Amino acid sequence: MSQWSRHAAGQGPKRNVSLPIFFESIQEEDQQREAKEALKVLREQGGPYTKTVDLRCLSLKTIPAREILRAWRGLDSPRSVNEIDYEQMFTPEESQIVLDLQGNLLEEVPNEIFEIRSIKGLLLRSNRIERISPRIRQLAKLSALTLANNPIKCLPVEIKQLGLTQFTVSLKDFMDEEEIEERNAQISFKNKTLSELCLEKAGPLSFEFLGKSGGNSYEMCSVCDGFSQNMQEYYVILPYREYKIPFVVSVCSRECQILGASRFR
Repeated sequence: MSQWSRHAAGQGPKRNVSLPIFFESIQEEDQQREAKEALKVLREQGGPYTKTVDLRCLSLKTIPAREILRAWRGLDSPRSVNEIDYEQMFTPEESQIVLDLQGNLLEEVPNEIFEIRSIKGLLLRSNRIERISPRIRQLAKLSALTLANNPIKCLPVEIKQLGLTQFTVSLKDFMDEEEIEERNAQISFKNKTLSELCLEKAGPLSFEFLGKSGGNSYEMCSVCDGFSQNMQEYYVILPYREYKIPFVVSVCSRECQILGASRFR
């Protein structure tokens, strides 16, 4: 069964997203064409309205994160001074983005996606994702997160901090209590490095700053908001909406582990 059909001579293939997902045979050129068309909606910034980036059912194994980020920042096709819409430029609210990646072959969400602060919808239903990064906390405007039909084993506790109005997840692949106990028993902390101690003294810094300075190996503690290269993961089952979910709490020290165990319960 093909997901592509041609409707008129000289026209490119048109995608039928109503067909079943996971079309392994979709050609790379068709993926690139659809991704390019989808990103056009982000090339003009400004205005309090929602734009949807439709990347559904393309058999994507990776998200074109850098291209999406470049389009969001308006770097893909810079305009001359004469083409600037000053009314849009000074609009107090920027465009909000729904990133629709349902029905692909994705195994992870790259960190670049969490730099796109205008995302209000992250639709990831029916992929192969097992984990979501705690950096999802950066998406302060996120209101819709769909994770159903993914082999999710646990979720970052930062999701509880988001104002989600729409949330779905599959329960069948969640870690059980026995596995959680085994993993928690293996937690071991090393002494903090000099650079980590300096970051601790400097106060909260953005992931964007750390990324530009070559600090991609740093993660933020879920408890103290400090940065560390020696982050450990502590697991706890907590109620969320109508679910009981195994959450992972990223902790930088034994003290944060003890504090987090009591705070999030």
